[in-house]
Amino acid sequence: MIEQRMTQGMSLVALSLYAAMVLQIFPMTSWLSYVRPNWILLFLLFWVYVLPGRFGIFFAFLVGLLTDLLLDSVFGIHALSMITIVYLQLLVHRQIRIFSGFQQFLLILFFSFLYLLFIRLLEGFFGNPAEPDMFYWLPVLSNALVWPWLFVVMDSLKSRFNIYENNG
Repeated sequence: MIEQRMTQGMSLVALSLYAAMVLQIFPMTSWLSYVRPNWILLFLLFWVYVLPGRFGIFFAFLVGLLTDLLLDSVFGIHALSMITIVYLQLLVHRQIRIFSGFQQFLLILFFSFLYLLFIRLLEGFFGNPAEPDMFYWLPVLSNALVWPWLFVVMDSLKSRFNIYENNG
């Protein structure tokens, strides 16, 4: 029974990350693509938030490498950025659980900003500097606005599949 729940739980995690990757590259009109949330980062933050004992730095590294491949970026940029964000999240994961909705909103704003800042800095370091663009930072706000909805949906799915830290 426990093995079946673990398999279902891992299937849900894999399926949710697959959905995040599809949403990340789904074609959109040019103006709408500016406000596209960073789905992969949001799903990563969710799984690390709800199951910090199972998903951590190594998980962030793997998801980051897959993101690098998916987005055709310099190999390791997203991985390093996601590792950094997940490390910061793990440092404060006990405090996050008692945060109000507005405090979580601010935290997602902060994590999203840091993530995009690291991406921009690493791209510049590796010789691919981008032109200054105000629209680059819009996903920071859309990530924070999407987070409560994503959290409610994913938390209900997690509960439906009985995915808990202690039993799979």
